[in-house]
Amino acid sequence: MQVPQGIWRWKLAFYLFLAGTGAGAYLASTLMDFLGYGEVSKVGVVIAAPTVLFSTLFLIADLGQPMRFIKAFVSPQHSWISRGTLILTGFIILGLVHIGLNMWPFQVLGGQTLVLLKVLAAAFATATAVYTGILIGVVVARPFWNNAMLPFLFLISATSTGIGAIFLSGGIWFGLTGGAEANALHGMLVALGRMDMVLIALESLILYFYLSIVSGRSKDSVDLLLSGPLAGLFWVGFALVGLVIPFVMDWAGVYASTGAASLAINALSGILLLVGGLFLRALILAAGLRSPIYVRVPVVVRPGA
Repeated sequence: MQVPQGIWRWKLAFYLFLAGTGAGAYLASTLMDFLGYGEVSKVGVVIAAPTVLFSTLFLIADLGQPMRFIKAFVSPQHSWISRGTLILTGFIILGLVHIGLNMWPFQVLGGQTLVLLKVLAAAFATATAVYTGILIGVVVARPFWNNAMLPFLFLISATSTGIGAIFLSGGIWFGLTGGAEANALHGMLVALGRMDMVLIALESLILYFYLSIVSGRSKDSVDLLLSGPLAGLFWVGFALVGLVIPFVMDWAGVYASTGAASLAINALSGILLLVGGLFLRALILAAGLRSPIYVRVPVVVRPGA
C-alpha cells in the first residue's frame, strides 16, 4: 500500500494556505468594496497583506536557512520559488500601502489613485493565489501535482478561505465593537455568503475534473486520497468540514436575521472554511507521490547496422 510522501509537509502546507488566504481576503474585500460595502469590507484588507507576510516565515522554515530565501529573492530567473518571492513582495508592499494610506487615521488616498492601487494590488493578489498552485505544479517527477488545473483550484480555494477569514475576523471585530452599521454589515455578509456558495460549487467541480485528469497517470495518488490512508481526512476533514457544512451555513447565513445570530453563523462558517482550505493543501501535498522520470534518448542507427 502506498504511503503519503513525507518531504514537503506541514510547513509548506501552512505557507500555501496562509499566502492563498491573505490573497483571497484581499480579492473578496476589493469586490465587496466595488459593490458598495466600502467600510465593512476594510476588515479583509487589514488582514490580507499581514497574513501573506506571516506565510513567508513558513517558507523560510521549509527552506531551512534564511540565506536560501534571500538567494531566491535576488535570483528570480532560477525557479518558481524565486519568482514567487517577487510576486508576494509586490502584493505585501501594495497591501501595506493600502492599509497605511487609506485606513483610519491616515485616509490620505482617494479618487483614481486609490482605484489604481486597488486594481494593481488585486492583480498581485490573483497572481499570489495562482502562484501557490504553480509552485508545486512544476514538479514533473510528481505527476499528481503536475496539472494545469491546480493553480485554478488553488485560486478558487484561496478566495473561499479568504472569505472565511473575513467571516471570522469580521464577526469577532464587529461583534465586539459594533463598529459597523448593522444593515450594511449584514448586506456584505449575505453577498459574501452567496459568493462563497458559488465558489464552493466551483471548487468541487474543478477538484472532480482535476482528480479525473490525474487518475490516468497518478492512480496511486488518487487512490491514496479517495480510498487509502488519507481518505478519512479527505472525505471528513476536507469534503464535509470544508465544503458541505460551510455551504449549508452560507445558505443559512443568507436568510438569518441581522445581529448576533448572523455573525455567529458566519464566524463558524469561516472557521470551517479555513480548516478545509488547510486540509486541501496538506492532502494534495501528501498525495504527491514520486514517479520515475523517463528521458527520451534519440536512437542513432549506424550505416550498415
